[in-house]
Amino acid sequence: MCGLPRSSPDCYLDIMTPYVFQDRFEQGESIKVIASVTLLATGDGGRTGPIRGSYRPNHNFFGPENREMSIGSIDLPEGVELLPGQSIETPISFWSWPRLAAEIHAGSEWTIQEGPKVVGFGKVLKMIDSQT
Repeated sequence: MCGLPRSSPDCYLDIMTPYVFQDRFEQGESIKVIASVTLLATGDGGRTGPIRGSYRPNHNFFGPENREMSIGSIDLPEGVELLPGQSIETPISFWSWPRLAAEIHAGSEWTIQEGPKVVGFGKVLKMIDSQT
């Protein structure tokens, strides 16, 4: 948990999952990267369908035992879809917050999750913008 009372405006508890999402950012701040995104194959426990357009899963940079998730959008170009078991290089924009800003750099790896379910992995290839 974020260590604050549930009603605190500094953290948001998603009612659908037991994971804490950080909401400590100034409006408009983001961390933009080019990343390699790989979805697990359906047979390996991944999604059953592709992602397309703007996909906003949970991003866990802090290890399997850590419940602090980052919020970020994987934006695929129009007409492009990523099937389970496939990889793609694509831009991702993360909401910035101090702990993520300290952790993210070229070479950073993380899990992509839908709630508690791991559906893929990512690796930062290049930082585009530190803050926008």
